[in-house]
Amino acid sequence: MKSSWNSGWVRSKFPALMPENSLSPLFLDNPGGTQLPDSVINAMSAYCRTSCANVGGMYATSETTECLITSTRQAIADLFNVPLPHSIIFGPNMTSLTFHVAEALRKTIKPGDEIVVTRLDHDANITPWLSLANEGAVIRWIDIKPHSGTLDIQSIENILSVRTRWVAVTHASNVLGSIPDIALITKLAHSYGAMVYVDATHYVPHGPIDVQELDCDFMVCSMSKAFGPHVGVLYGKLSALEKLSPNKVSSAPDHLPRRWELGTQNYEGIAGLLATIAYLEAIGKQHSPILLAGNPVSRGQMLRNAMSAVRQYEMGLSAELYDGLNTIQDIEIYGTRDCADPRVPTLCFTLANISPCEITRRLSSRSIYACYGNFYATHLLQRLCIDIETGCARIGLVHYNTIDEIYCFVEALSELVRYAMVRKS
Repeated sequence: MKSSWNSGWVRSKFPALMPENSLSPLFLDNPGGTQLPDSVINAMSAYCRTSCANVGGMYATSETTECLITSTRQAIADLFNVPLPHSIIFGPNMTSLTFHVAEALRKTIKPGDEIVVTRLDHDANITPWLSLANEGAVIRWIDIKPHSGTLDIQSIENILSVRTRWVAVTHASNVLGSIPDIALITKLAHSYGAMVYVDATHYVPHGPIDVQELDCDFMVCSMSKAFGPHVGVLYGKLSALEKLSPNKVSSAPDHLPRRWELGTQNYEGIAGLLATIAYLEAIGKQHSPILLAGNPVSRGQMLRNAMSAVRQYEMGLSAELYDGLNTIQDIEIYGTRDCADPRVPTLCFTLANISPCEITRRLSSRSIYACYGNFYATHLLQRLCIDIETGCARIGLVHYNTIDEIYCFVEALSELVRYAMVRKS
C-alpha cells in the first residue's frame, strides 16, 4: 500500500469518523450509502440559509440557484469526462432515473426487439427493462460464472444479435464487487446497433470514469453512494437523449437537459453535490503526482488523478482484507478471492452455524456497521444458490477506511466463528 496516502487528512473531513463522535463506529455498510464530508453538509446548509429559491425568477437567490445548477452540471461532466455539460441530467436517484429512461424507451419498442439484462445487476437495472416485455420486447439474460462472480463474456457474444436494441449492465456489482469490461460490452453491443445503459452507482466511489473511453450511451448513478447527498445523475450521449422522448408536463422546456428533468430539482442536494466534487478534487491535490511535479492540471484531470489514487489505496485495503478473511474457518465468500481480478472492495459472505442477520447484529454490538439481505440483487443471489429471504452478510470498504479497521473487523468475525463453534458443541 502506498505510504503517500494520507488517511488522517481524509478522515478529518468526515465528522462521523471523528473521535469526538460518541458512536465512533466502524462503517462497513458503504455500499448502502457513504458518510458525508463536512464541506458537503455545510454546503447544503448554506444553500438553505442564504440561497433557497426556485429558478426562473428575476432576483438574486433565483439567479444563484441557476448558477449553482450550471456549475454542478459542469463539475459532474468533469468527473466523468463528459464533453458537454448539458448531457448531464439530475434526478432523485438511480432507480427513478432508470424508470424514467425505460418509459421513454417504451415508446420506441417494437415486437421482437431484444432487451439484454444481466444476472449481476441490482434490480433497479433489471425491473425497468423487464417491463418492456409488455410491449412485445424479448428479454435476454447475460449469465455469470458463479465461481468467480463475473459476467460470462461468451454468454454476451451468444446473446447479441441484429435484433438487440438495448443492453443494461452494471459497472460494478453491489454484492460481489466484480467489475465487468464495460468498454468491451459496449463495443460488442454497438457492432449490432444496440445502445448500452450502465449503472455506475457502485463503481463511482472507487475509481475514475471516462465515458468517452467506455463509449456507453447512458450512464447513471446515485451520488449518496459516493460521499454526496441523495441526488441521482444521468449521463447520456446527446444523440441518445434527443432520440428518446421522455414523459414530462406539456409546459416543461423541450430542450436539453431540462426536458429530462421532472419538476423542481433538489437544489440543496445539488449544492452538496458540487461540494462533493470539490472534496474529490481536494484528494487529487493531496495525492496527485502530476500536481506535485508542478504541472498545471485541469479539474477533470485532477479528479481522475484523485480517483486513481483512491483505486490504488483501496486495492491495498482489499489485499489486507482477503489475507485476514482467509484465516477464518467456516466462512463462505462469494465470487473471486483473487484481488488481481477487476473488482471494488465489496464482498458478501456467510458463516457456518450463524445467520447473516445475527452476524450483522453481533457486529453492530461492537460498533461495526455491516448489513445483511439480498441487496436488491435477487437474480444474482438465486444464481449463487443463496436464499433471498435469509440473504448474506455484506461489507464494502471505501477510501476513508483503514487497515486498522480491517484488523478490527477480522478479529470480530473470528470471535463470531469461535462463538458459533462453542454454541454448536
